[in-house]
Amino acid sequence: MKTSAFFSPFLIPTLLLTAFVCLPQVLAAKEKIPVIVLANGDDGLTLGLKQQLKRVFQSSSDFLVTEKNSHGTLLVRIETNLHWKQVGDREFAQYSIEILDSTEKRIGGSVGECRTDQLVECALQTLRDTRMVLSTKNFK
Repeated sequence: MKTSAFFSPFLIPTLLLTAFVCLPQVLAAKEKIPVIVLANGDDGLTLGLKQQLKRVFQSSSDFLVTEKNSHGTLLVRIETNLHWKQVGDREFAQYSIEILDSTEKRIGGSVGECRTDQLVECALQTLRDTRMVLSTKNFK
């Protein structure tokens, strides 16, 4: 029996095996929560943290950074310009972030500090705090 280039006796078993292996992963995949990162401040330190927040949330498996607010969107907003303090030869940024639902109702927050040259640490803590808030709330 001669087979064409488009059909092989192994094609159907291969497709079935692929479906059985991949289907559970597809069904288990959860939908990412859209998140908008905002900042009420406009200084360089605050905008630097905003950029780090966008990167951290975008690279997470739980969130999708967007600019469009719709039902089910999470808002992560830096409340004011970051404050900073000098400790020895190091500068530390102090931040306060609101976690809001799409109607701007506060559902949690994140407050802390990190070195000004390591703003990603503040962003990672905010991500952890956001996950904690969402684990205790019936969000959406």
